[in-house]
Amino acid sequence: MACKRTARPWVAFFIASFLAVSSVPELHSQTLNAGEASCRAFVQQFYDWYLTKSIVWYSVAKLKPQVLSPELLKLLKKEDDTQTACKCIDHLDADPFLNSQDPDPKYIVKRVAVVNGRCNAIVRGNNGGSEVRPELTQTSTGWIFINFHFSFYSEDGKRKLFPDDDLVHMLKR
Repeated sequence: MACKRTARPWVAFFIASFLAVSSVPELHSQTLNAGEASCRAFVQQFYDWYLTKSIVWYSVAKLKPQVLSPELLKLLKKEDDTQTACKCIDHLDADPFLNSQDPDPKYIVKRVAVVNGRCNAIVRGNNGGSEVRPELTQTSTGWIFINFHFSFYSEDGKRKLFPDDDLVHMLKR
């Protein structure tokens, strides 16, 4: 009888330890999925709002400054001020949030990946239009855009016309 009593606590400990260790990856996966889901929802809500309201890129800084990082907000305001003053196109000759001069009526978040509090999304026009890759970071109040990455391809989407670039780099030139 004494052997059975010592075996049972050991077996119970082994089973409890196994269950605890085996559930850790599941909890980690749920956390990643929650981060990806919240980022995807944030990005899609932004694009739905942006296209439904027929807003021009420079209005975002005035209408929804909370969705932009302080650096991106400052750079976009500076670009808007420069274009207004010179009545010309300075750095941006297309919509930076859509990577297009002729946007599709709807843009869809195709993929998101969250790593270390940063989210990289891929957004594409639903009619096969241009692709833009927003980069976001998570703050205490939620997600904010910190940059937008672009690739520039020919109409058939096979030949690269220009090297990849990003909005922050373009605005800092």
